[in-house]
Amino acid sequence: AGGVLALRAATAALGPPRVPPEAYRLASTLLITDRRGAPLRFLTDERWRRHLWLAGDQIPDVVRHAFIAAEDRRFHRHPGVDPLAIIRAAVVNLRARAVVSGASTITQQLVKSALPPGPRTLGRKIDEALEAARLERALPKDEILALYLNRVDLGNNLLGVEAAARMYFGRRAVELDAAEAATLAALPKAPSLLDPWGSTPERLLARRNHVLGRMAALGLIAAAEAAAARGRPLGVRPAPPLEAPHLVDDVLASGSLAGRTGVAALTVDLAAQREVEAILASHRGRLAAAGASQAAAVVLDNRTLDVVALAGSIAHEARAQGFVNGAAAPRSAGSTLKPFLYGWAIDRGCSPASVLEDVERAYLGEEAEYLPLNFDRQAHGPVDLRTALGRSLNLPAVHLLERLGTDGLYAVLGRLGLLPPAAPPPDHYGLGLAVGNLDVRLLDLAAAFAAIANGGDFRPPRVLPEAPAAQPRRVFSPEAAFIVADVLADPLLRSAALASRGLPVPVALKTGTSTHYRDAWTVGFTDRYTVGVWTGNFDGRVTARLFGGEGAGPVFADIVTALHRRQPPAPLVPPDTVTRREVCSQSGDLPGPGCRERKAEWFVAGAEPTAVCAYHASPGRHDLPAAYAGWLGQRHAEGRESRYRLAGLTPDLERLFVPPPPAPPPAAEGPVRIEAEQPAPVEQSGLSIRYPLDRDRYVLARGEERLELRLQAVAEAPVASVTWFVDGEELASAGPPYTVVWLGARGRHRVSVADAAGFGDAIDVSIE
Repeated sequence: AGGVLALRAATAALGPPRVPPEAYRLASTLLITDRRGAPLRFLTDERWRRHLWLAGDQIPDVVRHAFIAAEDRRFHRHPGVDPLAIIRAAVVNLRARAVVSGASTITQQLVKSALPPGPRTLGRKIDEALEAARLERALPKDEILALYLNRVDLGNNLLGVEAAARMYFGRRAVELDAAEAATLAALPKAPSLLDPWGSTPERLLARRNHVLGRMAALGLIAAAEAAAARGRPLGVRPAPPLEAPHLVDDVLASGSLAGRTGVAALTVDLAAQREVEAILASHRGRLAAAGASQAAAVVLDNRTLDVVALAGSIAHEARAQGFVNGAAAPRSAGSTLKPFLYGWAIDRGCSPASVLEDVERAYLGEEAEYLPLNFDRQAHGPVDLRTALGRSLNLPAVHLLERLGTDGLYAVLGRLGLLPPAAPPPDHYGLGLAVGNLDVRLLDLAAAFAAIANGGDFRPPRVLPEAPAAQPRRVFSPEAAFIVADVLADPLLRSAALASRGLPVPVALKTGTSTHYRDAWTVGFTDRYTVGVWTGNFDGRVTARLFGGEGAGPVFADIVTALHRRQPPAPLVPPDTVTRREVCSQSGDLPGPGCRERKAEWFVAGAEPTAVCAYHASPGRHDLPAAYAGWLGQRHAEGRESRYRLAGLTPDLERLFVPPPPAPPPAAEGPVRIEAEQPAPVEQSGLSIRYPLDRDRYVLARGEERLELRLQAVAEAPVASVTWFVDGEELASAGPPYTVVWLGARGRHRVSVADAAGFGDAIDVSIE
């Protein structure tokens, strides 16, 4: 009692605290959480400390009681120094002949945390005691306790109960129960020895139970509650959080959280994130066997474009360059761009029943000729748009893009956010845009597919919930978006690798494979989510012929199934502005008497077909335009006869491809339409040279003197015979498919073709 009176007299003489009360407040460091508050990453200050400031009225009583019971049971009765505790500690230390017990009050510990570090001497202890007494005179007890609970060292560079509660239990301090509060209160005695993430959890468990016993003995909790709490495990999280690492890394690198302190939530859902990561890990062995060491996945919420989950690699580790964020790495898109081509085409008048040419042909590029092929190396002749998109055929996609022009698709991809900054002009990509020669990021590609799911409106993905929602940007009409989604959701067009996966219904999806099987993609959506998956190798190595449906498809199927485990996807809802009509399955027109195969198809209202099918004018026959002459000729040469024939010519398929005899030369005195020395092609002619291409350049192999070239022509209207000329001299005549073989010598040559009326085409080629 005398010591207390003396201390009070001394503090009264010494005046106010040397450390002003406001200096005890610590600025919060940045804690990044998921959308529900689960910690993803906790950043440190310049001294590697992590702390979150908590207002006094937000600290629950159970936490206050736990620390008072563990550290200073007479806190509310002493003036900053507890003489009884000093006497008790002195007796214990004398008996042990060592310092085994301290007598610091909560106020003294608070003062010590704010003073500069120094040696533990008797003089320093007296200074701390005096400062504690001064602080007690300046602040009420509750405020001192709140300051202490915000600064107390709880191990692992965590200061304060809020930071520790978030890290050790993944919960806010206000949500802690008695057992968890007692666990935190156990730590100040020896934070390193009692480390919750250390190797001796039994020590912490024993200390926690001791604190619970003291809380019950002091009447701070009921004895039954203390007994129940003592029977529980520690329940501490296994390690510091490093969740959604690729996404958090990118958010920090972007600077969008620069200067932020306290808690910042991202849109990611930690439960979905962990499930996606587990699914990727489960496919590691399967992918490795096929030559792919990595995979990445993205899940978007269609309603908000929030990033629900993002896994940039199979694991965030050095193995297989796992620190690379595959969701943000540009990779060759493959066929995943085709839905945007066809959506744009539907808005320009096409329909899923429109007939497209699936025939091989060469195209003139900026630097070389472009010879696209289908994945199966086959040409299928006339195909409708639904089949072309659903089966991901390359030839009709390239032909359609040539008809519509690359500038339009380039603009569409730009509005979808798929073009890189400072993108080269459309000519840089050329017709290869139709088959995905553009490098895209998985996150951007998923957002572009979400535009189809959202009726043609595009919004960029969002990772910060407080970020203002972007205004939707109309890219496709709702009609085009629905029709494309309906095609992508057609299970009959799905690859065998995906058809057997038991996907929820309906789900619209598109696969893609880049050149040499470097990248395998599957991207798609339900009514609620858009999911994108990439598989391959970050170093660009080719896989063992791993294509989209086989590589990324099973991962995609597992993720979509997991997302809809509790609720299946809702069906696609057509807008009121589309209608369904019965059409001929081959021509896409209204069926006539000769149309044996019919189907119901979607059309934009007002753009339904009005013409009757001309393919089946006669029962059992399928009359094709002259553009398919080359394709028919190839089928005939391979012995694949069928009811196909060219419209307007003899129905005898065998005679269709027999070259007619050469036409007699014109009379000398009559008008000459075409001269041997100089063929006179006319631009308006329906006859054109399909191959070679104008200005083609060929290089002979060593030892060769001539090059065998197959000259191919196509006619808009069928003609019985055409004549080929090389350098003004007649080479040969040919009937459908208007193809001849020429053995070209070195030099520059003029190649031309003409019909009997003198209309035709001419090109220049060189052989070196």
